[in-house]
Amino acid sequence: MRKRLTLRSFRGRSNSPWSTRAAWAVIGTAAVVFVVAVVTNLRRHDVLVQWRAELEAAAGSPAWPAWKPSWPDLPLPRRRQITGGVRGAYAYAASHREVLGHIPCYCGCVREGHRSNLSCYVVEFRRDGTPVWTDHSFSCDMCVHITREVMLMSAQRMSLSDIRATVEQRYGHGSHRPTDTPPPSHSASER
Repeated sequence: MRKRLTLRSFRGRSNSPWSTRAAWAVIGTAAVVFVVAVVTNLRRHDVLVQWRAELEAAAGSPAWPAWKPSWPDLPLPRRRQITGGVRGAYAYAASHREVLGHIPCYCGCVREGHRSNLSCYVVEFRRDGTPVWTDHSFSCDMCVHITREVMLMSAQRMSLSDIRATVEQRYGHGSHRPTDTPPPSHSASER
């Protein structure tokens, strides 16, 4: 009997500034916010997937550019196997640096010092034009998706300014800060 009184008296005492109702209200509100965020994210994802499919169809699903024998091999992947799409994205980056150098990336790589989507593939270009690869995009699907979308929009003869504006519109709502990418110059945007 004495234990029950002790437990009851212990439960009755609370040093918390929160009342039970307030605590449940906060928990309920947090749960609703979480569910809304998940549903919103899923909808955005579905819209993005649909848009990619439409881009592929409109551009005729072109193949990635061919790998040049003069380029060095890609570094060995740290986390996963290199797929054809990733290898193709690296080939596109190396052969279209004037385009990807003006496209921001939204994967969060700005924390690694990246300045554009090009930085997700190439650290630098040597004097002879040979790329020095980074392995960042081996494990980052968003980088590869952005590159593929840029390639598809380029295949449809969109201007660089329009491509960039479309990428910003599609990805700018996310939680990651974009890279600090310089806008295309007027002459570059007309390509």
